[in-house]
Amino acid sequence: MQRKPLGDIVKLNTERVMSEKKTKSNLKPPPRPPLGNKYAVGNNGGRPIEYTRERRLEIAEEMIEWAKTHPDCLTVPHFTTSNGYSTHTLVEWASEDPVFSRKYKEAKEYIGVNRFNATRVSEEESLLTGKKALDKSIFLRHVGNFDSDKRTFDREEKAFESGLRQKEAETTAMSMQQLMNQKAETIEQK
Repeated sequence: MQRKPLGDIVKLNTERVMSEKKTKSNLKPPPRPPLGNKYAVGNNGGRPIEYTRERRLEIAEEMIEWAKTHPDCLTVPHFTTSNGYSTHTLVEWASEDPVFSRKYKEAKEYIGVNRFNATRVSEEESLLTGKKALDKSIFLRHVGNFDSDKRTFDREEKAFESGLRQKEAETTAMSMQQLMNQKAETIEQK
C-alpha cells in the first residue's frame, strides 16, 4: 500500500473546504416569515381573562373556609399550592379589588391564628393529635415573613416613635432656649 504524501492530503482538504465556502456563499438566505399573526385577525389580543370578579370572590371565600378548617395551614402559599392558584395572582387581585382585598386579609388573619396556635401545641399534644408544633421563637423571628401587614405596622410604629422622639427633642431644645433667655433676663436686671 502506497501512502500519499502529507502535502497532497493538506492540499486536497484545503480545496474541499474552499469549494464548500463557495457553495455556502452562493446560497440565498431563507425567506422571512410574514409580519404579524394571521390567526390574530379580529382578536382583541391577549389571553382571555380566566376569572370573573364573582369567581375571584368565591376563591377568597374558599380561602377563608380553608384557613378555618385546616389548622395546619400556616402560610398563604400552603393554600395556593394545595388548590392550584398562584400566590402572586392573589396578591394582584387584592391590589385591584377592595372587596377581594378585605376577604384576603381576613383569610390571612385566620392563617395567622393557625400559626399562633401551632406555637401553643405541646410536644405531648403533638404526638397524640398529630398536630404540627411550631417553635415559638421561630414564629416570632419570622412573623414578618408570613404577614406583610405586620411589616407595615412595624414600619408605621417606628415612624410614629421617631416622630415622638423628634418632637421631644424640639420641645427640650425650646425649653432649654427659654431657660437661657430667662437667665439672660435676670442677669440684665441685676
